Parts: sequence; C-alpha cells; structure tokens
Amino acid sequence: MSHFLTQKEAAEFLKISDETLKRYKQRGSLVCGVHFFKREGIVRFDSEQLTRWLKGENSINVSSAVDRILATI
Repeated sequence: MSHFLTQKEAAEFLKISDETLKRYKQRGSLVCGVHFFKREGIVRFDSEQLTRWLKGENSINVSSAVDRILATI
C-alpha cells in the first residue's frame, strides 16, 4: 500500500538531502504523475514508486505515464 509523503519526508525516506531530491525532480529522474503528484500547490511523493525507483525497477511503462499525464490536460 502506498503512502504519500511530503518533500521533507520523501528526502528522509530516501536518506538524501532535500536539495538532492529537488535536483532529481528537476532533471527528470523522478517523474511527476509517477513518483510525485502536484495539486493546487501541494506536492506529495508516492512511497511505493520511490521504493521501486530506488531499487532500479521500472515504476511504470513510459507510454502509460504519458497517457496518464495527457488525460489530466
């Protein structure tokens, strides 16, 4: 079961700094709509997807991620 984490909690979960987490987001290592979600200024990270990312597992099929993102537009 997924738990949704704040940015600070996600950084602690991954045992990295908040700045490193921001860099991962900026360079696209962590993908909006897959690893984290934004809504009305609130950002939450999916702990299950972060665990998969950390293990090097594919979190989601890329075309499926694109479809999910396009569906929100």
